[in-house]
Amino acid sequence: ATTTLVLGLSTLLADAFSMAGGEYLSAKAEDELLDEKAARRALVALEPSPFAKGVAMFIAFLIFGSIPLIGFVGSHAISHHLGGLADVEHSLVSIAVTIFALFALGALKSQFGKGSWLQAGGEVVLVGGGAASVAYFTALAADHVAERMG
Repeated sequence: ATTTLVLGLSTLLADAFSMAGGEYLSAKAEDELLDEKAARRALVALEPSPFAKGVAMFIAFLIFGSIPLIGFVGSHAISHHLGGLADVEHSLVSIAVTIFALFALGALKSQFGKGSWLQAGGEVVLVGGGAASVAYFTALAADHVAERMG
């Protein structure tokens, strides 16, 4: 449990920083490509700075990226007070919380674009679930390799 929490937190912070840096560099490159006239129009439109976009991405990623860890920690806290849950049950609680949060994020996203909340929620669950699956199975493979080496 401690290893999962430490790795989860460190990965969350590293990913949030990476996403923020990518957003900053992307926004900065976009600004650099604008000619002077277009840059003035962007300022008039109060376009956020590349730094502000990077900070917003960091905060958003940190908040939504922490949801699986909250499910994991919450299931351990509940287990401590109600009696032991098996490791599989902790994982299932974390997965359920993550699916719910991803769906809610997609449903919220639908309020700012086209499409139904059901479709948008499902899309975010599929994409986010795919990303989570890649992370999970990569960690399993790395753990297997580390055990064979050590």
